[in-house]
Amino acid sequence: MDTNILYDYLNFITAGMCLCIGYSLKEAFPEFPNRYIPLTLMLVGIVINITISSSCSSEVVLSGMISGLSSTGFYEVKQSIKNNDEK
Repeated sequence: MDTNILYDYLNFITAGMCLCIGYSLKEAFPEFPNRYIPLTLMLVGIVINITISSSCSSEVVLSGMISGLSSTGFYEVKQSIKNNDEK
């Protein structure tokens, strides 16, 4: 499966905002379960994208979902690089 088509739906502003929100959730609320962070960021990404575009089409919702979930991936990549540097 070619996943390059998903890059067309990645909104870096939404992903950046979700990355900051996810980091804040993780640091400010340590009791917040890690397994709910991707779901939370996906929903936040949808809300941010709808707010930015002022419409609620399926393309806007999909872009918000992809951007929110990708922010989780960005954080995990950062953590794995940090862990490799410490070894």
